Amino acid sequence: RIENLAEYIFRFIYILIGAYFLAGVYLYALLKSREGQLIGEEKAWLPRWLGFTEAALILGSVDLLFLAFVAVQFRYFFGGGANIHAAGFTYADYALRGFTELLVAAFFSLLLFLGLSSLTRRTLKTQQRVFSALSIAQVVLVGIMLISAFQRLLLYEQAYGFTRSRTYGHVFMIWLGVLMAAVVILELFGKQRAFALAALGAALAFGATLGLLNVDAFIARQNISRARAGKDLDIPYLASLSTDVVPALGDEFRNAYHEQSEVFEQAGGILACHAAFEDEYKYDHPWQGFHLSRFLAQAEWQAQRDLLSTLGLLANEEEINHMHRLVVDVDGQLTSCRGIFYGD
Repeated sequence: RIENLAEYIFRFIYILIGAYFLAGVYLYALLKSREGQLIGEEKAWLPRWLGFTEAALILGSVDLLFLAFVAVQFRYFFGGGANIHAAGFTYADYALRGFTELLVAAFFSLLLFLGLSSLTRRTLKTQQRVFSALSIAQVVLVGIMLISAFQRLLLYEQAYGFTRSRTYGHVFMIWLGVLMAAVVILELFGKQRAFALAALGAALAFGATLGLLNVDAFIARQNISRARAGKDLDIPYLASLSTDVVPALGDEFRNAYHEQSEVFEQAGGILACHAAFEDEYKYDHPWQGFHLSRFLAQAEWQAQRDLLSTLGLLANEEEINHMHRLVVDVDGQLTSCRGIFYGD
């Protein structure tokens, strides 16, 4: 809009000014930070008052405790589906207990390692090597619990499909494993003070991974892949996700159409549910409110409109009024969309 040219120029100028100052800050940090003396590098904040023998006894005792726990519970850790029936667990209980055990073990082991590393006197190389060996053994045992928790969550997903919380848990465990590996490497090279940077990097990588993965689209692809293998597809759940799922559903819908597979009507039903809320996706907002996910969803819906209309997936108005909610007809069975109700 040419009438807003002055406003655009003004915005461009203050963006350049902000970028100039930020670039200066980053450049200074890059070139000058090495000249400064790090706090606590020459002299620790806290005196190392704990003797090596005491620290070794604490670490060794915890290692033995973890080892005994893993040995006694090995069948429970890696028993897989057998534990669901033998121990009376549900899939959810089995996965949740594994995740909880992992978090508790990882938190306290890292806390113990960092605390002892900061407070323990290690004047001899032999003492340093023994301390490192005991610390690394503790991390390895926690890693075994991590693998078990990952496998249990995978078992849960194979049985009931992927959801946001399950996907978040899987991505979290991957980066927790990377952080644990970083702890071992830092200990071997004597760079323990870089742990804070490693933890920050793992946290940022966790958030970035969720963005790059596109969680809702990933869930749609994985659950439809399960449906192709004969598993049930939770149509209301996929219909309740964000518009990120629509392009992924469109791809599966086209593939299933060419294959004439059973997933065709199921993927079409989910698309029809999202299409029923097309008014939410219509893009009549100013440019500041542009939303790529909604824009792509609207484009996908427009591309599939004719094919969806020929299937007659949306239930008729009488059925909707009778059920007081939006429903789709998939293989002759009425299924709700998002559980959204109309009327009283």
